[in-house]
Amino acid sequence: MSSCETTFRRFQLRRDTAANWSSSFTPLAEGEQGYETTTGRMKIGNGVSGWNDLPYFNIGPTGSTGATGSTGVAGATSTVTGPTGFTGNTGPTGPTGAASTVTGPTGFTGNTGPTGSTGAASTVTGPTGPTGFTGNTGPTGPTGPTGNTGPTGNTGPTGPTGNTGPTGPTGATGSTGPLAPTSEQFSVAVGLGTSTIASSTNGSTWVGAGTSIFTTAGRQAAWNGSLWVAVGEGTNTIATSPDGITWTGRGTSILTAAG
Repeated sequence: MSSCETTFRRFQLRRDTAANWSSSFTPLAEGEQGYETTTGRMKIGNGVSGWNDLPYFNIGPTGSTGATGSTGVAGATSTVTGPTGFTGNTGPTGPTGAASTVTGPTGFTGNTGPTGSTGAASTVTGPTGPTGFTGNTGPTGPTGPTGNTGPTGNTGPTGPTGNTGPTGPTGATGSTGPLAPTSEQFSVAVGLGTSTIASSTNGSTWVGAGTSIFTTAGRQAAWNGSLWVAVGEGTNTIATSPDGITWTGRGTSILTAAG
């Protein structure tokens, strides 16, 4: 009897995970075996059906469900909110409820429609409506031009004379001025207004000396042959001048009210 030589060969079944088999659309050939590496189960192809349509090989009927085991210890409460589930389909609309007795909120006012054409003028005057509330006072308008100055009021009474201050030091003697005209050639007048003392060399042309000497009024002036003396009201009641032009106030210590 001749001896037979034995040759060993290794073959492997087609294999993949259950997830990859389920997503495969290529059917197994008739009699071709496919093995699930994640479950340990196997299917045999028929050349037509896909993986999900083939039954598992040599699987018996499902056994009866065993008794429920005891409940385990409850785990710690999770502090992380799980993801929100998908929103389900909208259910059918329920029957219409009874009419509400509560008025709903007023809707938004629509746009103002176009203005209609003006009707014929009425010949009957309607009743006067009630007076509306007075609105807020508007801003003050610009100041108008200044009016004319009114007439000067009466001169008020002269206030009490203040205490006489100390006499200041005597100033340096100025240069000698030109000789004044004689009393026959020179006149002095006193009064009220923009000047309370005035002088003239001819009686026609006068030069006012202002109101610095007699701030209220001049009353009288006289020439004594070498000096002009005038009296009046104001910061001075007596004043003197060698020429009728340059005057020196003598205060109010002698005539306290007026000259």
